[in-house]
Amino acid sequence: FARLFSESAWGKLASTIPPTTPPAWAACLTGKNPGKHGIYDFFESPLKYPDRRLINLSSMQGRKLWHLFNEAGRQCAIVNVPITYPPETIDGVFVSGMMTPSDDSDWARPPALNDAFTRAVGHYVVNIDIPKYDVELEADALRFMDDIDHSFLKRKEAFFYLLDAKPWHFFMIVFIIMDRIQHLFWKYI
Repeated sequence: FARLFSESAWGKLASTIPPTTPPAWAACLTGKNPGKHGIYDFFESPLKYPDRRLINLSSMQGRKLWHLFNEAGRQCAIVNVPITYPPETIDGVFVSGMMTPSDDSDWARPPALNDAFTRAVGHYVVNIDIPKYDVELEADALRFMDDIDHSFLKRKEAFFYLLDAKPWHFFMIVFIIMDRIQHLFWKYI
């Protein structure tokens, strides 16, 4: 660690303002603050959309990491990064993540990747929808843990499947298991 600290840049990381999931992920992907990328919440601004629909990738203003890599002639694998639905067609592969409407959605680019994942890893889980579980009930809590375990194992298999497919220039994957667990079980700590 001493060598890592002496040979690299590091520091304390402050969150976005507001310090919530959507603006933080959008800042990570664009390098912009919420005032520039346009995401402040899980829902669109009531000034823009009075019905306050859920945000998605098209809500995020600015070039994203994969745009920069592709513009430099580099291939990317973007897998299960939050707020990346609908997936974009890029030089590489793109699998949307948290906030994808359902596993039945059009969540992969190229579209054939959905079938390739099914052949390679079986039932691939794009997102664990935590509101459907009531962890006050032991049966639901156990079902959630089984589902999150299955999701993690399939994501890991997909990661190695894609990693073996080609030498990517940039590979970004999010294993969101700890986030999902803490959201449901924080109250027990």
